[in-house]
Amino acid sequence: MAGRPPSLFSVASKFLAEISSIETMYRLIQNVPRTGPWSNNQSAIHPRQAQKLTSFLFAALVASLDRYIEESLVRYRCGAPYPSREKPTLTVPPAASIAAAYRDISGMPTFDRKKHYLKVSPYSEAEKLARSFMVHGKPYSALDADWKARINDAYEIRHRVAHNSAKSRAAFKSVALRLTGRTSLHKNYSVGNLLLEEPRVSFGKTAGASIFERYVSLFCSLIPVITPFSSSASRH
Repeated sequence: MAGRPPSLFSVASKFLAEISSIETMYRLIQNVPRTGPWSNNQSAIHPRQAQKLTSFLFAALVASLDRYIEESLVRYRCGAPYPSREKPTLTVPPAASIAAAYRDISGMPTFDRKKHYLKVSPYSEAEKLARSFMVHGKPYSALDADWKARINDAYEIRHRVAHNSAKSRAAFKSVALRLTGRTSLHKNYSVGNLLLEEPRVSFGKTAGASIFERYVSLFCSLIPVITPFSSSASRH
């Protein structure tokens, strides 16, 4: 690519800032008093409202992950180095521009970012795109199996926030049972219920008491792997 390759640092920094903003809103929601027969606090919210807001925040968190993966992929396709200044190994010449990178990766000569997007979910789709121009698909293929599994679970949870089809409900139930270790869910069990529970499966080396918090930690931990820095950009 002629001139200076597009920056991956800005992509990683934006993702981290979005995670931080979403985490702040999550903390605020959890700290708001809840309504109930024991409370007449006018600033309180109903527990179900808090759960719904938490589910919307989670959908925003996963959307931010999608953007991060997509934007980093196209910059690698342009020959951008890691933020640590090392370079991944491409199997093809660098694309001439961001627009050309989108066309090359998508295989669509008429790719328009206003109308189209790269398919990066489930996570195997992101790996497949990376392998189309990077040796062994690295760094995207470098995630451990637990992280890849939890990312795919996140996509199913996000899908349930957006859809109420029988398929999305069944997929969500399967994920919820797996993440919580439960054998059944109560009738009105929601995405908000799930996100506030303690996980019973591995999230790798992540921190947090709730499933939502573990995902915040996990997504922060992706940054030094997918866009490696000379010093850690992650807070977790």
